[in-house]
Amino acid sequence: MPFTLKLAARFAVGARPLYLPLVLLVSAICAVVYVEPLAGQWQIDEAWQTAIAHAIEMTVWLSAALVVSRLIRVLVWDGIFTHTMGREPPRLIVQLGGILIFLLAVSGIMGVVFEQSVVGIWATSSAVGVVIGLAVQNLILDTASGIALNIERPFKPGDWVNVHTRFGEHIGRVIETNWRTTRLWTTGRNVITIPNSFMTTTIVTNYSMPGSISRFELDFTLDFSVETERGLRILNAALRGTIGDRGPLAEPEPKVRISGVGENGITYKARYYIDPVVTSPSKARHSVIASVMEHVGRAGLTLAYPKNDVFVARMPWQ
Repeated sequence: MPFTLKLAARFAVGARPLYLPLVLLVSAICAVVYVEPLAGQWQIDEAWQTAIAHAIEMTVWLSAALVVSRLIRVLVWDGIFTHTMGREPPRLIVQLGGILIFLLAVSGIMGVVFEQSVVGIWATSSAVGVVIGLAVQNLILDTASGIALNIERPFKPGDWVNVHTRFGEHIGRVIETNWRTTRLWTTGRNVITIPNSFMTTTIVTNYSMPGSISRFELDFTLDFSVETERGLRILNAALRGTIGDRGPLAEPEPKVRISGVGENGITYKARYYIDPVVTSPSKARHSVIASVMEHVGRAGLTLAYPKNDVFVARMPWQ
């Protein structure tokens, strides 16, 4: 279907919220035209005439702002943006656009309806805004960071992420990024709230990008006395035993490789892949460790641990 037809179809579906604002706008415009003759015919007091006229004119401005806001939502955000970018528009940006339109409408009301100096109002608002900004600078920083996150889109609702902090890691599914915070549903079935300013200054690992499958690694150390071929065979069997609903995926195939030699023995790196949407990283890690311990125990072995050799001999003077 051509883009113009898609846009027309989307407009036909999304135009329903426009009906009431359009009716209100047309009614208010008609009232502006007929309010003065009717007021003179009904002999309404001049003060009441002024108040009614101001109320109707305010209704015209606000209903027009509502119509423009919803038109931009249907045509630009839900139409051109969604078709071009292939995803839904950031909700925070849409909300900011709507707020800007209503701020312009309020400025029009102050300048046209009440005949006040818009420049003076904005100058006063700027001075007050500086004072308020200093008082709520953290809130402003979080809001600006939220805008950056919605534009850059390092993650989106539904993605599994790992937020690295100096106090530890927070692994969870992104619920939403709002004006001030990002909320995660963690593997512990809790919801944690993180300020947006922190999300833009820390390292965030997105397990759902660029694809839904992510690779994880675990290190296991076996004693020097265990032949490497035997160690690989045992650990690979342990990994294959975890393939299923709560373990690694069968494809790509999980593998074990020798990663180094340490003081306690030979270190083997177990690499496996999971889909975080299906299996959480903590469940997969539990399955892998439990399977490795079971297979190592069945082989009559244990994981390597620090050891000391003690030699007993007579002292020279004995």
